[in-house]
Amino acid sequence: MAYGLLAAAIAAEVAGTTAMKYSEGFSKLWPSLGTLAGYLLAFALLAQTLKTMQVGTAYAIWAGVGTAASPPSGSSSSASRPASPSSPGSPS
Repeated sequence: MAYGLLAAAIAAEVAGTTAMKYSEGFSKLWPSLGTLAGYLLAFALLAQTLKTMQVGTAYAIWAGVGTAASPPSGSSSSASRPASPSSPGSPS
């Protein structure tokens, strides 16, 4: 049960983070509300998880899975591509 709640909390946090990207600095209403709802749900579910799971275990799973799951949702924009490295000796 605790692992299911933690998985749902992580999913809500990733959804909130994804919605934040689309809120454009919280200037768009629905993505901004999605961000708020995602984070509220994530922390409510995490609080329930911590009633039966140790904090260290929950946080390690939260951080690891959340970090692994976040880049796919945030890397879909072509605007966030890293610059290609310049060759040695060429002007930047």
